[in-house]
Amino acid sequence: MSESKRVRVDPVTDGSEPNELGIFNERVLVLVFESIKWDLPTLCKTASVCRKLRALTMRLLWREMCVYRAPRMVSALTNGGPSSRVAGGWLALAKLLFFCCGCDSTRNFQVGRTIPGHFVKESRFSKTSGRSFLTRTCRSDLLYVSDPCEHAKTDQEEDLGVYRGIFGRFLKSRTRACLVGRGLELEERVRCPYCGARLDNYNEKVDENRM
Repeated sequence: MSESKRVRVDPVTDGSEPNELGIFNERVLVLVFESIKWDLPTLCKTASVCRKLRALTMRLLWREMCVYRAPRMVSALTNGGPSSRVAGGWLALAKLLFFCCGCDSTRNFQVGRTIPGHFVKESRFSKTSGRSFLTRTCRSDLLYVSDPCEHAKTDQEEDLGVYRGIFGRFLKSRTRACLVGRGLELEERVRCPYCGARLDNYNEKVDENRM
């Protein structure tokens, strides 16, 4: 991807100390990862070297990786502004891009066996696909949804497709207003595998005429 086509949320500012050299220099690290196209395994290993590199990765490198891998989605989620923040943090967004959390049974959704999570080499997220998950009155909301990650089940069952998605400005969305208005309960003991937030119970029976 050429520099002219990259969508940058916020220019990289060299926050390194004047005497920081080598791998602790932010500018050097960004240039190195740009040269290897923000390779995910290398970035994970870098974050595990020491606390200083972990802090630098959390503050800067995860953001830069997300901007490189999904520039349009990041621009839409941040409203193209200079704040450079997303709900849940950049690490959560990076995990969403490249990790399928698998599936386990809940009180409203039963699977024959637990499907473990796993990394994926690449993902395509689309707000057009996201609209298909929204009711008619909520289709002005911004929702990005991935292509399904297919998981084989037993011989008698069809494959299970696991989707991943992220809302933009969820607190102000019509979807949230609808959920709050219906008083839907949160799932017991279930949290988002990416940001840790409690999950709304979308499986409660609702009156479709009010959607």
